[in-house]
Amino acid sequence: MYCFNAVDFGNYDWTVPQTPIASSQVNAIASLSQTFDLTLGGDGSKYDVITDMFLTGKAGDNTTNLYEVEIFLHTPQYSSDWVNYGGMTTIGTYTGSGHTWKVASTTGGAGTPDLIFMPTDTPDVLSGTLDIKGMLDYLVAQHVLTGSEYFNGLGIGAEVQQGSGSLSINTFAVDYTPGVPAPAPTVPQVTITSSGGIVNSLATTVAGDVDLANVGSTVRILDGTTQIGTAVVGSDGHWSASVNLLNAQGLHQVTATDANAAGTGQSAAVQYTLDTVAPKIVSVAESVSGLTTGHSTTITVGASDATSGVCGVKVFDNGAYLGDATLGSSGKWIFAAQDLADGKHSFTVSALDAAGNASSAVSAGAALTVDSIAPTVKILSETLWHGTFQISFSGSDNTGGSGLSKYVYWVDHNASSESAPPSGALKSGSLSSSSKSLALSGSLQGDYLHIQAIDVAGNHSADAIWHL
Repeated sequence: MYCFNAVDFGNYDWTVPQTPIASSQVNAIASLSQTFDLTLGGDGSKYDVITDMFLTGKAGDNTTNLYEVEIFLHTPQYSSDWVNYGGMTTIGTYTGSGHTWKVASTTGGAGTPDLIFMPTDTPDVLSGTLDIKGMLDYLVAQHVLTGSEYFNGLGIGAEVQQGSGSLSINTFAVDYTPGVPAPAPTVPQVTITSSGGIVNSLATTVAGDVDLANVGSTVRILDGTTQIGTAVVGSDGHWSASVNLLNAQGLHQVTATDANAAGTGQSAAVQYTLDTVAPKIVSVAESVSGLTTGHSTTITVGASDATSGVCGVKVFDNGAYLGDATLGSSGKWIFAAQDLADGKHSFTVSALDAAGNASSAVSAGAALTVDSIAPTVKILSETLWHGTFQISFSGSDNTGGSGLSKYVYWVDHNASSESAPPSGALKSGSLSSSSKSLALSGSLQGDYLHIQAIDVAGNHSADAIWHL
């Protein structure tokens, strides 16, 4: 024979309660405790005493029973054996209300799971105050309950197996303050705060926010329809993860999703453009190359990039950075190299794309040699022999210059410097760069000899003047 004789609080046995109470979800209960004092009579080995309650899926609806919670206050041997050896699943140990309790679960009548609290330090807890909210919170912390289950009432009484006995309930009071029911969940509001943009690496960090109701949930990060990472929502609603974009050049649509009982929320897509390929130099030319006396040249560069586009061209002179080209109306990049020092100049160019990739340096063409310094010449001596003037002279080019090309000379009546032979010169001619002497014949005494050195670049020295 089995029966349960109990005193009820609230809507425990689904009859009309003497004093109705408001149902409350477990995680919203503000306070729930039971103060009691019991006296046992008769053969206590034939019955147990429990505080019992049903947790439901809907408020006040006994057709939605989810769990039966039983708290043993008098535990005979057969009840102890049932808990310890009856095939129950041990949940853990709870310490509270002045005692240590074994917590276990099994399937109760009609398939409703039983959640059992049995004291392990004494078989009888016949007076005191039970912190029932603390016990329910423990079950939530152990992930047995979700906290969304409803408390509707409880009963305290004896479960009789056989024989006879008595239970006197000297004191029974319940302190219960229901909480505000938790609002129904809404679909998570997910945003990505990362700006996206053009990147030159698969590895990137994606971050965002989810409304605070979903703290602790897991956000899925997608590249198109492929998941590339997950992140847990922090206490401030923020989430962040290091991910790798799919290995495909071009546009990537990155989204984030989060789900709860109300459904799945998805962020707006943030666009990333993956570009890991350097741009190409397709043409390059110098306006001046080879040997020049000038100090400038213009470098024109054609460059292309299939994904993010060319955003700049850098110019180098003998390996040293010289400056950035500007984009011309023709679509080519133009750089005016000015104030070039005398000497050799080897120009190279490198194109940059919007992702930060740089092409290898490409030569702008033949080296440019600037030689703007004129050579020098001087007349050393003169001898007159049988009407012929023997003139010795020497000339040289500057160090690093282009070298002597030739000498030119002329004789006239002018003692002042001249830049070139005048049309009325008495004599004129040219000599090889290796010449060191000159023979002049004729009636030239009293006239003036002019000798000028010319280098390969075309620079003319000042004329050396000798009075014959």
